[in-house]
Amino acid sequence: MRKLIRGVLSVWLLAVLNIGAAEWIVEDGRPNAAIVVAEDAPRLVALAAEDLRDYVMKISGAKLPIVAEPNNAGPVNIFVGRSAYTDMLGVTAADLQHGAYLIKSGPKHLVLLGHDTAFTPPVPEIYARGTSDRERAQAAWTEMTRDRTDGVWGNPYGSMHRNYNAATDTWFYDQSGSMNAVYGFLRDLGVRWYLPGDVGEVVPKMSSLALPEIDRVVLPDFPVRRFFGPSYFVLSRDDLLWMRRLGLNQGYPVLGLGPQVHGMRNMMGRPEMFEAHPEYYALIAGRRWYDGDRGQACFSSAALKDEAVNYARAMFDLLDEPTVDLWPEDGLRMCECDQCAGLSPAEAVFGFVDRVAREVYKTHPDRMITCGRKPGLKILA
Repeated sequence: MRKLIRGVLSVWLLAVLNIGAAEWIVEDGRPNAAIVVAEDAPRLVALAAEDLRDYVMKISGAKLPIVAEPNNAGPVNIFVGRSAYTDMLGVTAADLQHGAYLIKSGPKHLVLLGHDTAFTPPVPEIYARGTSDRERAQAAWTEMTRDRTDGVWGNPYGSMHRNYNAATDTWFYDQSGSMNAVYGFLRDLGVRWYLPGDVGEVVPKMSSLALPEIDRVVLPDFPVRRFFGPSYFVLSRDDLLWMRRLGLNQGYPVLGLGPQVHGMRNMMGRPEMFEAHPEYYALIAGRRWYDGDRGQACFSSAALKDEAVNYARAMFDLLDEPTVDLWPEDGLRMCECDQCAGLSPAEAVFGFVDRVAREVYKTHPDRMITCGRKPGLKILA
């Protein structure tokens, strides 16, 4: 059966390469191409094909058909994402990571391709599918880490559902290299996106679009490209596509799926941890500081350092996370114990993180401990 499929594809490829029509995507307002997307393509690839069709129509008035296999209606075929036909052409995204993409043309075809994935939550037993599922998922995480701590850590995947968008059936974690290729091609045509929706875009008008002669690979300068704003799950379709058109990503292959800011909250936020180890928490006005799900740290505590080392190693060993964040809780309050007295916030926080990282390095030299500080952070007395 595989030999038969290869034979059919070979005949198709030879036929496409020998079609003698003019090489136009749109000619005098008439469609002269089809957009080819594999039937099992990831959702973002399908959305990218729809956007390509819609913007070509805005530019030229011609509506290109979206098909699952090449046909002679074009006769130009625009391949969006990987398919059996891009494999036959020998065009792959094997080395294209972090949203990199290629735009490559040939006789009667154009390939818009990058690395694409449809995200599936790993470790499903601790993935909370919504706020109503958090208690179950937390219990599973507590059981999974029972031999790692005598307290309780917060579930690192308890808020993962906020990165799923039901309106588009996509995850912020989905890799979208082919979508980036589509938008790179549209930018070549002069399209720009300054705000979400029609009001924020610039679309040139042309009655004809030639098939370009191009062989270009675009590598991102930064593997992580994101800004903080509304959570992915509440974005409208216009807002979501605007972010994708800018080339933004969630960056989880680099940073991981666990908390990427205020990671200390995940380690220290549970009341069970405060009950088990009040000495981990900052001594302020004669009491250990804990408020609801938030606790300020005594950064000179050797026991807290050991807890953080255990926490980081659990994240690496059990979840294969590439990084673990130890950013302090919001509204940093400095501990007033004798060991912390006289330390600046930077000395306390980054000294603690350095001690943890040096210990973790002994067992996990290929992983990272991260920590950040917001500009203008207010230190509360």
